[in-house]
Amino acid sequence: MNVLCTTDLSLAADIALSYAGHVAKCAAGGVTLFHAVAKKETTAMADLEKAHAENLAQLAKQGVKVLPVLREGAFMKEIVTEAANGHSLLVAGTHGVR
Repeated sequence: MNVLCTTDLSLAADIALSYAGHVAKCAAGGVTLFHAVAKKETTAMADLEKAHAENLAQLAKQGVKVLPVLREGAFMKEIVTEAANGHSLLVAGTHGVR
């Protein structure tokens, strides 16, 4: 089972990554950690890995493979496109009602 976990580099997304990792471990699968950036943003793969460094290290210790993916474009469109690439589940964090 491959779990797609979207991130906006926030704490809520980091918590979602923990859940995605747990599900993937239980199902002997992996996680695709996905972040989409607008053309004007300067987010790099290093920023993605830095935002979730502690969690990524913990998942690696547990034997969960995490593939970080960074795409440029409208985030909703890019998430839908990535979801069509054989993912069984989508996990996303939320900040809740504002």
